[in-house]
Parts: sequence; structure tokens; C-alpha cells
Amino acid sequence: MAVFDVVGYAELIQQQPGFLQDYPKFNEWLEQYSGLSTDNQQTVIDIVDAMSIDNASGDVLNKLGELVGIKRNQIILDSGDLIDDENYKKVIKGKIAQNYWDGTLEGFEDILNLVFDTNFQFLVVDNQDMSVDVFIFGTYTALDEELLTKGYYTPKAMGVNVDYFKLAPVSFGWDLDTVLIKGFDEGSWSEAIW
Repeated sequence: MAVFDVVGYAELIQQQPGFLQDYPKFNEWLEQYSGLSTDNQQTVIDIVDAMSIDNASGDVLNKLGELVGIKRNQIILDSGDLIDDENYKKVIKGKIAQNYWDGTLEGFEDILNLVFDTNFQFLVVDNQDMSVDVFIFGTYTALDEELLTKGYYTPKAMGVNVDYFKLAPVSFGWDLDTVLIKGFDEGSWSEAIW
């Protein structure tokens, strides 16, 4: 957000030849007004920054979560603990994305890309029988896995079954020998996590 440069404008007015040099009260008022205006603009910018999901923490983050429809105390973790701020931010972003989801696989993938960083990788397969398989691999935490499978990050269409599978670093595949897929000796099966 750009700040209107009132100070620069005041200096510009005062530098005009023959313009208001004979009015010291006006020049004093102009300097005071420009300082107040700049301070007010900076305060508004600071408030907007504090209310950003990426910058918020504590009570402000709790209020943002309430506004989008997911309170922190609604998130029940297996450990019984409250969710920390960084993971709560992911849940809030996931909830916002769920509210704007267009129902397509591409939109589903966009939500996963929004919530997770680049080390998280996934493959979404539409089985064409009202079910979807989501294969996840890469770097993610056990808490990410728990929140994903409990539906805090991703939307679920009515009547569509979503199954999540955790892939091993090297998966089993027929007639393939790539970095991610190997044969019987090195590859392993995926594990259903929900």
C-alpha cells in the first residue's frame, strides 16, 4: 500500500517562488498537518499488516479464524494439545480456499499448493466412481498428515469418497525404474492413512 507523500507535497508548496512565503502560520500548520497525516497513514498500514494471516499471531489470529468459520478450539488433535500458530494459519488458509473451491480436481490441487510448501508433493486421481485418491509424498509433518486426513485443509464434495495414501520415498511400480518408482527389490507399497 503506497503512502501519499504529504511531507513531500508540503515541501513542494513551500518551494514555489513567491507562494505563501509571507504566511508563517500557514507554513507551520502545513508542517504539522503533513506529520499527522503521515503518522495516520502508517498506523492504517500497520493495522492492515497485523490483520494479515501471514503476520497475525495469538488473539488476532484467533479472531481471523473465527471470521472464516474455524475456531482454534474446534480443532481436536490426537495429542489433545491446541494447534500452534503456524499450523493454525494453514488451517485458516485451507478453510478460506474450501469456501471458494470450484469443485474441480485442479481447484483441489490448488488448495493443496496454497496450504503446503514446495516440499510437499501429491497426486490426485479421480477414479470416475465418485471417489478420489490422494497420494502424498515428500516432506511433511505428522501434524500435517493428521490435519489433512481430518479434512481441515481440503474440501470434500458431497457424496464423493476421498482416500489418502502415504507413499514411501520409493514406490513399487511395474516396468518402471525411475527415481520415485522401482521394482520388487527397491519399491514399496503405498500405505492408506485414511
